[in-house]
Amino acid sequence: MIDTIVLTLMQDKFNITDHSRFSPSTLGLFNSPYYRLGGRGMFQCVQNPTATELKEGNYKPRLTVIKRIIRGGFQIVLRIEFSVPKLIYGNNFDEVTVADFPQVVKTLYAKLTEMSIVVDIRDLAIAPVSAVHYSKNIILTDYSTPKMILDEIRKANVSLRLDADEANYRNDGHLLKYHTNTFEIAFYDKIKDLAKAKQSEKRAVEKDNSIQLGLFDNLRTTKPFEVFRMELRLGTRKTITSELEAVGISNGLTFGELYNPIISKTILLRHWQNLTKPDIFACQKPKSYAEYLTQILQTNPKLKLNKAMSFIGTKVVIDDVGLRNYRSIISKFGGKAWYRVNSEFAKYSFPKKQPAVFPAVEKQLQEFKPTKMSAYKSI
Repeated sequence: MIDTIVLTLMQDKFNITDHSRFSPSTLGLFNSPYYRLGGRGMFQCVQNPTATELKEGNYKPRLTVIKRIIRGGFQIVLRIEFSVPKLIYGNNFDEVTVADFPQVVKTLYAKLTEMSIVVDIRDLAIAPVSAVHYSKNIILTDYSTPKMILDEIRKANVSLRLDADEANYRNDGHLLKYHTNTFEIAFYDKIKDLAKAKQSEKRAVEKDNSIQLGLFDNLRTTKPFEVFRMELRLGTRKTITSELEAVGISNGLTFGELYNPIISKTILLRHWQNLTKPDIFACQKPKSYAEYLTQILQTNPKLKLNKAMSFIGTKVVIDDVGLRNYRSIISKFGGKAWYRVNSEFAKYSFPKKQPAVFPAVEKQLQEFKPTKMSAYKSI
Protein backbone atom coordinates (compact mmCIF):
# COMPACT_ATOMS: atom_id res chain seq x y z
CA MET A 1 0.00 0.00 0.00
CA ILE A 2 1.10 3.58 0.39
CA ASP A 3 3.85 4.35 2.88
CA THR A 4 5.63 7.70 2.75
CA ILE A 5 3.90 10.61 1.08
CA VAL A 6 4.75 14.27 0.62
CA LEU A 7 1.92 16.83 0.51
CA THR A 8 2.48 20.42 -0.56
CA LEU A 9 0.24 23.25 0.65
CA MET A 10 0.36 26.75 -0.78
CA GLN A 11 0.64 29.76 1.54
CA ASP A 12 -3.09 30.46 1.52
CA LYS A 13 -3.82 26.96 2.83
CA PHE A 14 -1.90 27.11 6.13
CA ASN A 15 -0.95 29.40 9.02
CA ILE A 16 1.88 29.07 11.55
CA THR A 17 0.95 29.99 15.12
CA ASP A 18 4.44 29.59 16.61
CA HIS A 19 7.30 30.41 14.24
CA SER A 20 9.90 29.38 16.84
CA ARG A 21 8.93 25.71 16.42
CA PHE A 22 10.93 25.71 13.19
CA SER A 23 14.69 25.83 12.71
CA PRO A 24 15.43 28.53 11.88
CA SER A 25 12.29 30.38 12.88
CA THR A 26 9.86 30.88 10.00
CA LEU A 27 9.26 34.48 11.06
CA GLY A 28 11.96 35.73 8.69
CA LEU A 29 10.10 34.18 5.75
CA PHE A 30 7.02 36.31 6.37
CA ASN A 31 8.16 39.43 8.21
CA SER A 32 11.00 41.95 8.02
CA PRO A 33 13.94 41.58 8.35
CA TYR A 34 13.52 38.88 5.70
CA TYR A 35 15.97 36.04 5.17
CA ARG A 36 18.22 36.36 2.14
CA LEU A 37 17.25 33.63 -0.31
CA GLY A 38 20.82 32.92 -1.39
CA GLY A 39 22.28 31.75 -4.68
CA ARG A 40 19.58 29.14 -5.32
CA GLY A 41 16.84 31.67 -4.83
CA MET A 42 15.26 29.85 -1.90
CA PHE A 43 15.31 29.50 1.89
CA GLN A 44 13.80 26.76 4.03
CA CYS A 45 12.91 26.16 7.67
CA VAL A 46 12.29 22.68 9.12
CA GLN A 47 10.48 21.04 12.01
CA ASN A 48 11.04 17.30 12.47
CA PRO A 49 10.02 14.86 15.19
CA THR A 50 12.69 14.54 17.85
CA ALA A 51 14.36 11.28 18.81
CA THR A 52 12.70 11.50 22.22
CA GLU A 53 9.25 11.92 20.70
CA LEU A 54 9.75 8.91 18.45
CA LYS A 55 11.00 6.72 21.30
CA GLU A 56 7.93 7.75 23.30
CA GLY A 57 5.71 6.69 20.40
CA ASN A 58 4.77 10.21 19.35
CA TYR A 59 5.17 10.09 15.58
CA LYS A 60 4.95 13.40 13.72
CA PRO A 61 5.39 14.43 10.11
CA ARG A 62 8.50 16.17 8.86
CA LEU A 63 7.66 19.77 7.97
CA THR A 64 9.55 22.13 5.67
CA VAL A 65 8.46 25.68 4.91
CA ILE A 66 10.09 26.88 1.71
CA LYS A 67 10.28 30.38 0.29
CA ARG A 68 11.49 30.65 -3.29
CA ILE A 69 11.71 33.19 -6.06
CA ILE A 70 9.18 32.70 -8.85
CA ARG A 71 8.31 34.78 -11.86
CA GLY A 72 6.70 37.95 -10.59
CA GLY A 73 7.68 37.61 -6.94
CA PHE A 74 7.94 34.99 -4.19
CA GLN A 75 6.20 31.77 -3.24
CA ILE A 76 5.91 30.14 0.20
CA VAL A 77 4.83 26.51 0.54
CA LEU A 78 4.54 23.95 3.33
CA ARG A 79 5.94 20.50 2.57
CA ILE A 80 4.47 17.73 4.77
CA GLU A 81 6.31 14.40 4.65
CA PHE A 82 5.15 11.41 6.67
CA SER A 83 4.75 7.65 6.72
CA VAL A 84 1.03 6.95 6.57
CA PRO A 85 1.12 3.68 8.56
CA LYS A 86 3.53 5.06 11.16
CA LEU A 87 1.18 8.02 11.63
CA ILE A 88 -1.77 5.86 12.71
CA TYR A 89 -0.15 2.56 13.75
CA GLY A 90 3.28 3.62 15.01
CA ASN A 91 4.98 1.25 12.55
CA ASN A 92 4.95 0.44 8.86
CA PHE A 93 4.58 -3.31 9.13
CA ASP A 94 0.86 -2.77 9.67
CA GLU A 95 -0.32 -1.75 6.23
CA VAL A 96 -3.14 0.73 5.77
CA THR A 97 -6.40 0.09 3.96
CA VAL A 98 -8.93 2.31 2.19
CA ALA A 99 -11.06 2.28 5.33
CA ASP A 100 -8.20 3.94 7.26
CA PHE A 101 -8.18 7.12 5.16
CA PRO A 102 -10.56 9.22 7.33
CA GLN A 103 -8.48 8.31 10.41
CA VAL A 104 -5.27 9.19 8.56
CA VAL A 105 -6.57 12.66 7.67
CA LYS A 106 -7.94 13.23 11.17
CA THR A 107 -4.65 12.17 12.81
CA LEU A 108 -2.57 14.26 10.41
CA TYR A 109 -4.72 17.29 11.21
CA ALA A 110 -4.20 16.72 14.94
CA LYS A 111 -0.43 16.34 14.55
CA LEU A 112 -0.16 19.51 12.47
CA THR A 113 -2.11 21.39 15.13
CA GLU A 114 0.32 20.06 17.74
CA MET A 115 3.16 21.37 15.57
CA SER A 116 1.62 24.89 15.42
CA ILE A 117 0.21 24.52 11.91
CA VAL A 118 -3.37 25.58 11.29
CA VAL A 119 -5.08 24.07 8.25
CA ASP A 120 -8.57 23.27 7.08
CA ILE A 121 -8.95 19.50 7.51
CA ARG A 122 -10.82 19.36 4.20
CA ASP A 123 -7.74 20.66 2.39
CA LEU A 124 -5.62 17.74 3.57
CA ALA A 125 -7.64 15.10 1.73
CA ILE A 126 -7.31 17.03 -1.54
CA ALA A 127 -3.76 18.27 -0.98
CA PRO A 128 -1.44 17.96 -4.00
CA VAL A 129 1.09 15.13 -3.73
CA SER A 130 4.67 15.87 -4.78
CA ALA A 131 6.20 12.49 -3.86
CA VAL A 132 4.91 9.05 -2.88
CA HIS A 133 6.41 5.72 -1.81
CA TYR A 134 4.43 2.57 -2.56
CA SER A 135 5.46 -0.52 -0.61
CA LYS A 136 4.59 -4.09 0.34
CA ASN A 137 5.74 -6.34 3.16
CA ILE A 138 6.16 -9.93 2.00
CA ILE A 139 5.96 -12.55 4.76
CA LEU A 140 8.19 -15.59 4.25
CA THR A 141 7.32 -18.72 6.21
CA ASP A 142 8.74 -21.39 3.88
CA TYR A 143 12.34 -21.22 5.13
CA SER A 144 13.33 -18.85 2.34
CA THR A 145 14.98 -15.59 3.40
CA PRO A 146 15.07 -12.04 2.05
CA LYS A 147 18.76 -12.49 1.24
CA MET A 148 17.98 -15.46 -0.98
CA ILE A 149 15.55 -13.26 -2.93
CA LEU A 150 18.01 -10.37 -3.05
CA ASP A 151 20.77 -12.62 -4.36
CA GLU A 152 18.52 -13.69 -7.24
CA ILE A 153 17.33 -10.15 -8.05
CA ARG A 154 20.95 -9.04 -8.10
CA LYS A 155 21.52 -11.31 -11.09
CA ALA A 156 18.75 -9.66 -13.08
CA ASN A 157 19.50 -7.75 -16.24
CA VAL A 158 18.69 -4.56 -14.39
CA SER A 159 20.63 -2.02 -16.41
CA LEU A 160 18.75 -3.00 -19.58
CA ARG A 161 15.31 -3.31 -17.99
CA LEU A 162 15.45 -0.56 -15.43
CA ASP A 163 18.05 1.76 -16.94
CA ALA A 164 19.67 1.95 -13.51
CA ASP A 165 22.16 4.74 -12.95
CA GLU A 166 23.39 3.32 -9.65
CA ALA A 167 22.95 0.17 -7.61
CA ASN A 168 23.66 -0.40 -3.94
CA TYR A 169 24.08 -3.86 -2.46
CA ARG A 170 24.98 -3.29 1.14
CA ASN A 171 24.14 -3.96 4.80
CA ASP A 172 25.80 -7.37 4.47
CA GLY A 173 23.72 -8.14 1.41
CA HIS A 174 20.36 -7.39 3.05
CA LEU A 175 19.59 -4.34 0.91
CA LEU A 176 19.39 -3.91 -2.84
CA LYS A 177 18.53 -0.47 -4.16
CA TYR A 178 18.46 0.95 -7.66
CA HIS A 179 18.38 4.62 -8.56
CA THR A 180 17.32 6.06 -11.87
CA ASN A 181 16.75 9.61 -13.06
CA THR A 182 13.08 9.35 -12.16
CA PHE A 183 12.65 7.07 -9.18
CA GLU A 184 14.19 4.63 -6.74
CA ILE A 185 13.32 1.00 -6.13
CA ALA A 186 14.50 -0.77 -3.00
CA PHE A 187 14.32 -4.34 -1.70
CA TYR A 188 15.48 -5.21 1.79
CA ASP A 189 15.20 -7.42 4.84
CA LYS A 190 12.94 -5.49 7.20
CA ILE A 191 13.92 -7.42 10.34
CA LYS A 192 17.62 -6.92 9.60
CA ASP A 193 16.97 -3.23 8.89
CA LEU A 194 15.49 -2.73 12.35
CA ALA A 195 18.50 -4.52 13.83
CA LYS A 196 20.73 -2.01 12.02
CA ALA A 197 18.61 0.86 13.35
CA LYS A 198 19.17 -0.36 16.90
CA GLN A 199 22.91 0.11 16.29
CA SER A 200 22.50 3.46 14.54
CA GLU A 201 19.61 5.17 12.77
CA LYS A 202 21.98 6.17 9.99
CA ARG A 203 22.71 2.53 9.14
CA ALA A 204 19.06 1.71 8.45
CA VAL A 205 17.18 2.07 5.18
CA GLU A 206 14.14 3.73 6.73
CA LYS A 207 13.79 7.04 8.54
CA ASP A 208 12.33 7.45 12.02
CA ASN A 209 12.84 3.84 13.08
CA SER A 210 13.02 4.79 16.75
CA ILE A 211 9.25 4.48 16.99
CA GLN A 212 9.27 0.82 15.96
CA LEU A 213 12.53 -0.66 17.25
CA GLY A 214 10.67 -3.28 19.30
CA LEU A 215 8.33 -4.20 16.48
CA PHE A 216 9.45 -7.80 16.14
CA ASP A 217 10.00 -8.49 19.83
CA ASN A 218 7.75 -11.13 21.39
CA LEU A 219 6.69 -12.82 18.19
CA ARG A 220 4.40 -15.72 19.08
CA THR A 221 5.05 -17.66 15.91
CA THR A 222 7.46 -20.58 16.13
CA LYS A 223 7.43 -21.06 12.36
CA PRO A 224 10.02 -19.49 10.08
CA PHE A 225 9.21 -15.80 9.91
CA GLU A 226 11.04 -13.37 7.62
CA VAL A 227 9.94 -10.06 6.12
CA PHE A 228 11.03 -9.06 2.64
CA ARG A 229 10.08 -5.48 1.80
CA MET A 230 9.70 -3.81 -1.58
CA GLU A 231 9.46 -0.04 -1.99
CA LEU A 232 9.02 2.10 -5.08
CA ARG A 233 9.79 5.76 -4.42
CA LEU A 234 8.41 8.29 -6.88
CA GLY A 235 10.01 11.63 -6.14
CA THR A 236 8.25 14.10 -8.45
CA ARG A 237 4.76 14.78 -9.77
CA LYS A 238 6.02 14.14 -13.29
CA THR A 239 7.30 10.71 -12.25
CA ILE A 240 4.02 9.83 -10.55
CA THR A 241 2.10 10.81 -13.69
CA SER A 242 4.46 8.76 -15.85
CA GLU A 243 4.00 5.67 -13.65
CA LEU A 244 0.22 6.00 -13.74
CA GLU A 245 0.28 6.31 -17.52
CA ALA A 246 2.53 3.24 -17.80
CA VAL A 247 -0.12 1.07 -16.12
CA GLY A 248 -3.05 2.68 -17.92
CA ILE A 249 -4.44 4.53 -14.93
CA SER A 250 -5.92 7.98 -15.41
CA ASN A 251 -5.83 9.60 -12.02
CA GLY A 252 -5.34 12.90 -10.27
CA LEU A 253 -2.44 13.70 -8.00
CA THR A 254 -4.18 14.55 -4.75
CA PHE A 255 -3.72 12.66 -1.49
CA GLY A 256 -7.17 11.07 -1.66
CA GLU A 257 -6.76 10.03 -5.29
CA LEU A 258 -3.34 8.39 -4.83
CA TYR A 259 -4.36 6.67 -1.60
CA ASN A 260 -5.55 3.70 -3.59
CA PRO A 261 -4.59 0.00 -3.18
CA ILE A 262 -5.29 -0.68 -6.86
CA ILE A 263 -2.65 1.88 -7.85
CA SER A 264 -0.19 0.51 -5.28
CA LYS A 265 -0.65 -3.08 -6.38
CA THR A 266 -0.55 -2.36 -10.12
CA ILE A 267 2.61 -0.25 -10.00
CA LEU A 268 4.53 -2.55 -7.64
CA LEU A 269 3.53 -5.67 -9.55
CA ARG A 270 4.57 -4.13 -12.86
CA HIS A 271 8.08 -3.38 -11.61
CA TRP A 272 8.44 -6.75 -9.89
CA GLN A 273 7.44 -8.68 -13.00
CA ASN A 274 9.64 -6.56 -15.22
CA LEU A 275 12.67 -6.94 -12.96
CA THR A 276 12.30 -10.67 -12.31
CA LYS A 277 11.33 -11.75 -15.80
CA PRO A 278 13.50 -14.82 -16.46
CA ASP A 279 16.09 -14.55 -19.20
CA ILE A 280 19.15 -16.54 -20.16
CA PHE A 281 21.28 -14.82 -17.54
CA ALA A 282 18.93 -14.18 -14.61
CA CYS A 283 17.21 -17.56 -14.67
CA GLN A 284 17.56 -20.00 -11.79
CA LYS A 285 20.97 -21.51 -11.14
CA PRO A 286 20.97 -25.06 -12.55
CA LYS A 287 21.58 -28.01 -10.22
CA SER A 288 24.06 -29.39 -12.74
CA TYR A 289 25.87 -27.35 -15.39
CA ALA A 290 26.64 -30.57 -17.27
CA GLU A 291 22.92 -31.34 -17.48
CA TYR A 292 22.28 -27.72 -18.43
CA LEU A 293 24.82 -28.00 -21.27
CA THR A 294 23.01 -31.07 -22.54
CA GLN A 295 19.70 -29.17 -22.53
CA ILE A 296 21.28 -26.28 -24.44
CA LEU A 297 22.70 -28.56 -27.11
CA GLN A 298 19.39 -30.39 -27.47
CA THR A 299 17.42 -27.16 -27.75
CA ASN A 300 19.86 -25.63 -30.25
CA PRO A 301 21.04 -28.49 -32.54
CA LYS A 302 22.98 -26.07 -34.77
CA LEU A 303 24.83 -24.47 -31.87
CA LYS A 304 28.58 -25.09 -32.04
CA LEU A 305 30.28 -26.54 -28.98
CA ASN A 306 32.63 -23.58 -28.46
CA LYS A 307 29.66 -21.19 -28.25
CA ALA A 308 27.77 -23.56 -25.96
CA MET A 309 30.79 -23.72 -23.64
CA SER A 310 31.13 -19.96 -23.85
CA PHE A 311 27.54 -19.62 -22.64
CA ILE A 312 28.11 -22.08 -19.80
CA GLY A 313 31.21 -20.17 -18.71
CA THR A 314 29.28 -16.91 -18.76
CA LYS A 315 26.40 -18.43 -16.81
CA VAL A 316 28.73 -19.86 -14.15
CA VAL A 317 30.36 -16.47 -13.51
CA ILE A 318 27.02 -14.62 -13.44
CA ASP A 319 25.57 -17.17 -11.02
CA ASP A 320 28.60 -16.61 -8.82
CA VAL A 321 28.93 -12.80 -8.79
CA GLY A 322 25.77 -11.41 -10.36
CA LEU A 323 25.18 -9.78 -13.70
CA ARG A 324 26.35 -6.29 -12.79
CA ASN A 325 29.66 -7.58 -11.41
CA TYR A 326 30.12 -9.74 -14.49
CA ARG A 327 29.64 -6.68 -16.69
CA SER A 328 32.23 -4.87 -14.61
CA ILE A 329 34.70 -7.74 -15.08
CA ILE A 330 34.39 -7.75 -18.87
CA SER A 331 34.35 -3.96 -19.17
CA LYS A 332 38.10 -3.95 -19.84
CA PHE A 333 37.25 -5.34 -23.28
CA GLY A 334 35.37 -2.16 -24.07
CA GLY A 335 32.15 -0.40 -23.15
CA LYS A 336 30.19 -2.44 -25.66
CA ALA A 337 31.53 -5.86 -24.62
CA TRP A 338 28.40 -6.75 -22.68
CA TYR A 339 26.12 -5.76 -25.54
CA ARG A 340 28.05 -8.01 -27.91
CA VAL A 341 27.70 -10.92 -25.48
CA ASN A 342 24.02 -10.26 -24.92
CA SER A 343 23.31 -9.89 -28.63
CA GLU A 344 25.06 -13.17 -29.45
CA PHE A 345 23.20 -15.25 -26.88
CA ALA A 346 19.87 -13.64 -27.82
CA LYS A 347 20.07 -15.56 -31.12
CA TYR A 348 19.56 -18.90 -29.36
CA SER A 349 17.01 -20.59 -27.15
CA PHE A 350 17.99 -21.45 -23.59
CA PRO A 351 16.20 -22.90 -20.54
CA LYS A 352 14.63 -20.06 -18.57
CA LYS A 353 13.32 -21.02 -15.19
CA GLN A 354 12.39 -18.36 -12.66
CA PRO A 355 14.22 -18.70 -9.32
CA ALA A 356 12.21 -20.75 -6.83
CA VAL A 357 12.02 -17.87 -4.33
CA PHE A 358 10.20 -15.51 -6.70
CA PRO A 359 6.69 -17.06 -6.92
CA ALA A 360 5.96 -16.53 -3.21
CA VAL A 361 6.68 -12.82 -3.59
CA GLU A 362 4.55 -12.45 -6.70
CA LYS A 363 1.69 -14.38 -5.11
CA GLN A 364 1.51 -11.94 -2.21
CA LEU A 365 1.77 -8.97 -4.55
CA GLN A 366 -1.11 -10.41 -6.56
CA GLU A 367 -3.22 -10.99 -3.45
CA PHE A 368 -2.16 -7.67 -1.89
CA LYS A 369 -3.54 -8.46 1.55
CA PRO A 370 -2.48 -5.93 4.21
CA THR A 371 -0.05 -7.31 6.79
CA LYS A 372 -0.96 -6.82 10.44
CA MET A 373 1.35 -7.27 13.42
CA SER A 374 -1.54 -8.54 15.54
CA ALA A 375 -1.43 -11.79 13.57
CA TYR A 376 2.07 -12.53 14.87
CA LYS A 377 2.48 -10.76 18.21
CA SER A 378 2.14 -12.44 21.58
CA ILE A 379 -0.86 -11.26 23.58
